[in-house]
Amino acid sequence: MRKLISKILITLLIVTSIFPYSYADEITQSTQDIISQGISKEQEQKDVSSANQNISNNKDTSDSKDTTVDKQNTDSNTDVDNAQNINNTDNQNTNITQNPKNNIINNNQNNQNNDNPNEMTYEGTGFKVIFTLTGQWSGGHNTNIKIINTGDKAIENWHIKFTTDDKITRFWNAKIQSKENNSYLLKNERWNKDIPQNGMVEIGYEGEGDFTGFPTSYELLSAKMTDVAKDDYTFDYKIISDWTQGFNAEITLTNNSDKEINDWEVEFDMDNDIKDIWNATIQEKKGTKYILKSPDFAQNLAAKSSFTFGFTVMGGNSSNAPTNINLKKMIIGEESQDNDKDKVELKIDKDNFAKIEGYEPNFISDNITKITGSLKGKENISKLSYKIISATGNTMSFGDMDIQERWTIKDFKFSFGENTLTVTATDKQDKTYKDEIKVYSIRMGNIRDILQDPVESQYALTNDTDERHTRLYGNATVLNRSVQKRQ
Repeated sequence: MRKLISKILITLLIVTSIFPYSYADEITQSTQDIISQGISKEQEQKDVSSANQNISNNKDTSDSKDTTVDKQNTDSNTDVDNAQNINNTDNQNTNITQNPKNNIINNNQNNQNNDNPNEMTYEGTGFKVIFTLTGQWSGGHNTNIKIINTGDKAIENWHIKFTTDDKITRFWNAKIQSKENNSYLLKNERWNKDIPQNGMVEIGYEGEGDFTGFPTSYELLSAKMTDVAKDDYTFDYKIISDWTQGFNAEITLTNNSDKEINDWEVEFDMDNDIKDIWNATIQEKKGTKYILKSPDFAQNLAAKSSFTFGFTVMGGNSSNAPTNINLKKMIIGEESQDNDKDKVELKIDKDNFAKIEGYEPNFISDNITKITGSLKGKENISKLSYKIISATGNTMSFGDMDIQERWTIKDFKFSFGENTLTVTATDKQDKTYKDEIKVYSIRMGNIRDILQDPVESQYALTNDTDERHTRLYGNATVLNRSVQKRQ
């Protein structure tokens, strides 16, 4: 081959010295193509992989060459056409399969970002995911995942589910809620748990080895907290040390059920100030009510297992133990939607009473014979009751009602002046739901006999002035007559 090339070069020198410049130039160009073919074929025999690369390069430049050169060399034209056919076939294949060399997926679907082959966009219902391969090196790669809220309301307590063959070593800005085979369910961190309308959160992961490809779909799930049935857990409280200035206490939660309690939190009332806590965090404190959250390392309470946490109280009283204890768990996706069917909502109808602009209480200016309201989720309710308390704290009337979606209170009595009406629904897990309103009454037909009660009598005498009566009830009488007609 080398001898042939040498002879061609000598011939080229002779030709250029004999023929005119323009003709010699065409011959020179054709000769150079032949030499290039000879070198390429020799290299192909040595290294098939490199030869294929050269053929691909010749293909890319062949379109811009003058067609007269192609006609002068039939063998060269045939080789280039063959290379083009090979490359076209390869390009068709990479439209549906991964290119392992570049670690990207080249497809023609709408979610492929043509401007960035290392990025894939997925459009879901009310959300969008932009998955980007941000970096790769020998032995690993990094990704970034943007979750964008495209819906008409905030996405609360988000969880996202997808499948990948990547060997993931760690996540950031998210935690693994569960993993089954190659399917990951990720949950938010506490600082990014809600995605506002048109808002976004960014998470990512580091993978070991080569990038295996983009996930093809995602499932964005909402989550909510719900009560754990009383029989499904045990709450054990004990004092472990007590001294003059304070005490230490421990609480042990035991899951009595056959299912895991996910992302648990416990709430209770306690008339003590917790100064230090371990194996849990104080999520909220209002007055004497505490909400304690599970730690990251023990956020799920396995079936038939226990977990202990504790706290220190300084300057408190160890006899003030927790009361009104309630354990909650997180439910996700379809389980959350199913749970909505059991949601309890209780409401007192405000149109039972008259309303005067600028005054909070609901007024009774004419006698009324019944009070009505609504109840959602009555299948879960074991008791429905009411109580009317006077401004002085006396119970004026109380009783139980039939458990109906539309309930009615009859044979009730108020005290003179301001009263508090409370309706309470108790479910089968002993959790209570309440609705409460203020009611102001001066009509004797709805007022209990208060002459025998000196406290109630004194209150009535003090508050029933002509000026107050006119100011509060001049307009209320007309309004309340319309209520009577509706009843």
